[in-house]
Amino acid sequence: MKTVLIIDDDDSIRDSIKDVLEDEGYRVLQAENGMQGTMMCKKNKVDIAIIDIWLPNIDGMKVLEEINRINKKIKSIMISAHGTVTTAVDSWKKGAVDFLEKPLSLDKLLQAVKKASG
Repeated sequence: MKTVLIIDDDDSIRDSIKDVLEDEGYRVLQAENGMQGTMMCKKNKVDIAIIDIWLPNIDGMKVLEEINRINKKIKSIMISAHGTVTTAVDSWKKGAVDFLEKPLSLDKLLQAVKKASG
């Protein structure tokens, strides 16, 4: 069973994603900020991280970089309500496997997670 970590400061978004992924058989962990998310990557086996760009404490791009330092095998999917083409390209350059805009299409998110699951 693959483990997905959702890092987003919005409880309702985390809960929606969690429900969909658990229905598909994924183990889901949640973090409400970047610090908590990076700590969870250090303490748990995480296969996929879904990271919001706009987070309190540390922004999502820095979280992406830190997760890559912790474990290069973790596949990261970036999400944002304020995404730009530049942000998407920057996230790919830093190792993200996908970039999705909010409001999230749960179907597109599920496709991205399945693709990242390999």
